[in-house]
Amino acid sequence: MTTALAVKTLTPDVFSMISHVAPTIHTARLFGTASPEQAAAIMIKGYELGFSLTASFENIHVIEGKPSLSPKGALALIYSSPECAGVK
Repeated sequence: MTTALAVKTLTPDVFSMISHVAPTIHTARLFGTASPEQAAAIMIKGYELGFSLTASFENIHVIEGKPSLSPKGALALIYSSPECAGVK
């Protein structure tokens, strides 16, 4: 059996939206981003893994300057997999 992670493709429209939203997210200081570019990187990584843009900030953490999947985010991906349906 093969397992494949269902990822979303980053389109120019989504990238444009993220680019417009990132400065506002950073300025709001609700998610602790160091810059608008860091906010954009977190949203892009999260979006490609299947998270909403704001959920990306809960599931993607910056570790040593790189956006990384948090343990909570990994668990969310596992639970959302059809292969894990019914697992308790």
